[in-house]
Amino acid sequence: MNNSNSEIIDRAKNYPYERPKGSFLLENDRIVELKGRVLDGDLKKFIPVLAYGSNASPEQLRRKLSPIKEPIAVLSATIKNLDVIFSGQFSRYGCIPATITNSSGTMLYTHVVLLTKKQLAIIHKTELPEYRYGELKIPIIIDRLGYRESIFAYVFDWGFQQDGKFIAFEEVYAEKRNYLCLNHEELLQLAIKKISNKKINFEDLLLSIVGSKKKLEEYRNYIMQSSKKVSLKNFDQILPKK
Repeated sequence: MNNSNSEIIDRAKNYPYERPKGSFLLENDRIVELKGRVLDGDLKKFIPVLAYGSNASPEQLRRKLSPIKEPIAVLSATIKNLDVIFSGQFSRYGCIPATITNSSGTMLYTHVVLLTKKQLAIIHKTELPEYRYGELKIPIIIDRLGYRESIFAYVFDWGFQQDGKFIAFEEVYAEKRNYLCLNHEELLQLAIKKISNKKINFEDLLLSIVGSKKKLEEYRNYIMQSSKKVSLKNFDQILPKK
């Protein structure tokens, strides 16, 4: 396997990528954890966006927002009655990305990324139209920002199911979960086995999804057949415009 193929497979398998547990500042060449540090500047000029999947990872943010001219604040947050589950789709780079759903009693420990309007416009291009962007009107506590009655977020409307239930992301910490929990690579293996009756090499399939729009659409259609619509409460859509 050449280096290019290896990088494609690693990117697909390793979603949602590593990130510090707590709050941090992301710079082009380093990560500064905010333990005990003061967060300077006028925070009101930034748009806080829930980062429950790869958008909390330095690797993904650098990929989407390079070059990073000013530090990007990624703040730890807690939100109740919500969980992070596997969506009912393949991404263009071969992973099965996250979405969110209501989950009674669950306490989700996640992140919020503070974006400028220009940065948010760039992120929109990577998320829309597969995801919807809007305001999630659920109370959230954000490090350095405190209590908020709502948060902006991206949501995908379908969740992958096994035995009629959604599957939560093991990589995202939560307490009192209501769903089976798997890590991303385990879920990828499960989904591919479930949606394909052919004996296809796991890594070859990932390469075909990334390398062919036709294959991507084919396997997106397959995975949708094993998915259920997510009925997310208290979400007001902003984009795409209705």
